[in-house]
Amino acid sequence: MALTGVTVPTLQEWVILVLAGAFAASGHIMLLRATRFAEANKLAPTHYSQIVWAVVIGALLFNEAPDGWSLAGLGIIAGSGLLTILRERIRLGTVRWNRTSRTRL
Repeated sequence: MALTGVTVPTLQEWVILVLAGAFAASGHIMLLRATRFAEANKLAPTHYSQIVWAVVIGALLFNEAPDGWSLAGLGIIAGSGLLTILRERIRLGTVRWNRTSRTRL
């Protein structure tokens, strides 16, 4: 940050900053505590959605359009996450298959 552009926040802005920090910190702490109860192989693929949200927020708020390579990479990452979830369900036997039509229920 350039020293010429620094402005001291007003009291109202300080309150908003402190509240935003407190809510973000408490939300993160609750998220970390909740992850103790989940299995890692089920939790990790859901983090891939954060990449998609970053692209959406970047496009909406900062007018950054993803290029073709970014979209291809997102597809590969999302596909691998879904494949991991399906593979673990099959490995653990939690996916039920219809014996007659060979489709998932």
